[in-house]
Amino acid sequence: MSCPLDWDEVPDAEPSDLTLATVPRPLRRAWRSGGRLDDERFDLGPLLELAARDEAGGLGDAPWPPHFAKQKGEPRRVAPGRARDRPPET
Repeated sequence: MSCPLDWDEVPDAEPSDLTLATVPRPLRRAWRSGGRLDDERFDLGPLLELAARDEAGGLGDAPWPPHFAKQKGEPRRVAPGRARDRPPET
C-alpha cells in the first residue's frame, strides 16, 4: 500500500498508523492538489550527470539480479514453469 505524504510528514510517519480509517484524508488532500503537478518543472541535468558519473565509476544500470552473481543457497531466478532444465510434462 502507498500513501501520499508531504515531505515534512515523512520523518514522523509510522506505517502502522496508515490504515483504512486514516488514509482517506491524505488521499483527498493529494487529489485536490494534483492539479498543480504539471505547473512545476524540474531540470533533469543534475540527474543525468549523476547517472553518467555512476556509470563512469563502474556502477551498473541495475544494482539487483541478474547483474549480481547468484549467492550460495539462492533459489532459482526463474518461475518453475519457465525453467529450461525441468523434465518435460507428460
